[in-house]
Amino acid sequence: MHIHLSAVLAYVVFIPSLFWGWLYNREPTLIGPVISHLMIGTWAIFVLGIQGLLS
Repeated sequence: MHIHLSAVLAYVVFIPSLFWGWLYNREPTLIGPVISHLMIGTWAIFVLGIQGLLS
C-alpha cells in the first residue's frame, strides 16, 4: 500500500509488513499491529529521517 509514495519505500516496508501479518495471524486483533506500526513508523520518520524515501 506504500507504492503510491515511492517504489523504494514499498521495498523497504516489505519485511515489516510480513511481521505485522504474522502478528495479526498470531493474535487476530488489530491492536498489536496498529500500535507496532505507529511505533516503528514514528521511529523511522523522526529517528532515521526516512522522509527522503518519499520523494
